[in-house]
Parts: sequence; structure tokens; C-alpha cells
Amino acid sequence: MVKRRLLLMVVLLFTLPALACSLFQATDQEDTATQIAADIYATMTAEAPTATYTTTVTATETVTPTPTITDTPLPTDTPKPTVPSEPTFGAITFAKEQSKGKPVDPAMKFTPGINTVWACWDYWGMNPDLDYSLYWYNNGKEWFSARESWDRAGNGSICWHIYWLKDNKGLPTGNWELKLYIGSELAQSGTFKIGQ
Repeated sequence: MVKRRLLLMVVLLFTLPALACSLFQATDQEDTATQIAADIYATMTAEAPTATYTTTVTATETVTPTPTITDTPLPTDTPKPTVPSEPTFGAITFAKEQSKGKPVDPAMKFTPGINTVWACWDYWGMNPDLDYSLYWYNNGKEWFSARESWDRAGNGSICWHIYWLKDNKGLPTGNWELKLYIGSELAQSGTFKIGQ
């Protein structure tokens, strides 16, 4: 009986640690299996992580360039127009009146009944050796003409007028033309109208 007990003790001594190892080993394997199962479950049921992006917008100020203002120097001398050296008549301007060789209220069309129309123009390079002439036409027919020797300065302005004072009807209506000659050369011409 002592032998049996002893044998039982020896057996227990050797088997208990082995049982304990397998018992602990089983526990470790179960824990590991449980942990693996938990990880797999967590992986399958976990939501995909969402990425969050933050965009920072920095406002930049637009700089508008300031214009540079520069002073433009004023000319010290006023340029003088080129004066023709040859005898020349400038463009003819027609008007109801004139003042000091210049037209007042220039016009190209006048109302019926007007009894005077002025023709004014500038001239250059004239001298007393020259003759000049004027030819007034109404509706293509010569209405009046004059020829004179030049008795003025070499450069300046001049006005001539055509008029009708015989009755209250005034100058004839229609298309009028004035032709100016220096010597026998046509120097300038211009037109105006009286009435419709």
C-alpha cells in the first residue's frame, strides 16, 4: 500500500506537471484563438477610415499699379502756320454779315428773301502788281463779276458781298457759286444755296 501510494505520488509528480502544461497550453491556445477570432471580426465589421482634408485658402491682395503722371512741358513758342510764298486765296466762307474781314455766323444755306450774302477768305503773297476778279453765278448763269487791281497788304483777310436792293424779293433763290481768280488763274471757288 505504501508502494502504491508512492507509485501514485511519483505518477502524480510526473503527470501533474504535464497535465498542468497541457492545461495551460490549452488555455493559451484558446486565448490565442479567441484573440484571432476577435481581430478577424473587428476587421470585417470595422468601417473604412474616412480621410478628412482641410484646405486653407489665403486671400492675396491684388495690387493695382498707380499710374505715373508726368508733366508734359508746354511749348515755349507757338508754331506759326506755313505762309504760302506764292499769291494764294484761302477757302471761302459765306455769311449774312462780316466784321473786320471775318464772317459772322457762317452758313451754306440761306432763307429766301435775304438781300445780302458775304464771302470772306484769307489771302497770302499778294502784291499791287496783281489783278484779281470775282464771278458770281446763280443756277449756273453769271450774275455779277468784277475785276480790280490789288490794293491791300500782302497777307490778311478780305470780304466781298453780293446784294439785291431793287425790290423786297431779295437775291434769287437757287444754287450760288463764287469763283475767285488771281490774274487769269482760278485761285478758289465756293458754293452756297438760297431757299430749298
